[in-house]
Amino acid sequence: MKPNELLAAILKASGTKRQDDIPAGFKTSTEWAAEWNKARRTAEEVCAKGVAAGLLKKITLRRLVNLRLRNVNYFAEVKR
Repeated sequence: MKPNELLAAILKASGTKRQDDIPAGFKTSTEWAAEWNKARRTAEEVCAKGVAAGLLKKITLRRLVNLRLRNVNYFAEVKR
């Protein structure tokens, strides 16, 4: 077993560095920004307003970002 594979197996067995799965339909503000052709910061503000208005649903998931486990916000449209 290669050193990286061994490390991955140990971390998986211990439960650390575990990422959450992204549910269908959820996107980060960066992905929404690309879809809306807006800046990332503008998309973050619009997503926050959408959550406040009840048009978007927000969840926070554990994801690896630059090899570090971080909480990342994901947003999805609320189905009416």
